[in-house]
Amino acid sequence: MKLSLKILVLALLIPPATLWAQQTHHIKIQLDTRKFTNINCSLNAPADGVTPSPLTDVYMHSGVCWKDPNNISSESAASVFCAAQITPLHSAVWQSVVGNWGTNPQDDGVGKMINEGNGIFTKEFIVEEYYSSPDVSTDFDDTSGVTSMPMPSGRTAYTMGLVFRDPTGQISGRDPDCKDIFIYQLDTEHPKVIKGSDISEWLDGPVSFVYNVSGIETNELFYERNVSPNPLSGDMAHINFFVRNYQKDFEINVYDALGHLVKTIYKGELQAGKQIAHWNLSDNHGQTVSNGMYYFTLRSGNNMATDKIIVTR
Repeated sequence: MKLSLKILVLALLIPPATLWAQQTHHIKIQLDTRKFTNINCSLNAPADGVTPSPLTDVYMHSGVCWKDPNNISSESAASVFCAAQITPLHSAVWQSVVGNWGTNPQDDGVGKMINEGNGIFTKEFIVEEYYSSPDVSTDFDDTSGVTSMPMPSGRTAYTMGLVFRDPTGQISGRDPDCKDIFIYQLDTEHPKVIKGSDISEWLDGPVSFVYNVSGIETNELFYERNVSPNPLSGDMAHINFFVRNYQKDFEINVYDALGHLVKTIYKGELQAGKQIAHWNLSDNHGQTVSNGMYYFTLRSGNNMATDKIIVTR
């Protein structure tokens, strides 16, 4: 039986020394669904200021603006251009996008937020890495005419666009007029959350964040890990993660709850950057596994990370 499992290595071929030579920014975004004010785009929250959204899974579709198309090499021109793109329509903020919306949204872990409980969701990442190899190109707002591309090393993100959705993409979270939400002036010490509908600051809105120069560089080799959907009731699990630098001997394995090897998903070399691997619930003999708890391990030498998934088909 030919295995359909494969690892998709997205391009981030920047040597580690170059990657960490530039200044990086850490951001933790918090979404409080109780603070949406328009029931038509509140992620199904009643928009009463008290009751949270009943959703358990929320995805963040986001993008950043980092260049002036007419003066690509100038950072000062990029700053002015990106500031001017916070408009209700025809926004060019979406130059580098991470998310999955458009005509075929999926529950695949791309942009998935952490459910903190009581309608609060968070997403934490390093901006320069997160947008360096976008997962998809945006097509949900084709009026912008913008095609997503990786944000190059050494560039600065000036403006970020945010839209939130449920796993189907049919339910969204936006500003009071159901327009996009923005984080403005990312190159300053005090960025602001902006409503796209009237380009005003949204001080009491659902989006808040902590943003700072990244002094939290971790030695963790595998990070920003996410297994989705989890629990899994369908036929395919998606494993999303970053790997900090090139690995000569890398492998992804699946084990059962007793520690028995079930499946070797990938074994070989791996470039640095964002990765997506898939598991179709088969074992090494091509048989479909039974319901229960399983563990993914990412291993390279003495470095290993483990995440669990529950299969409930």
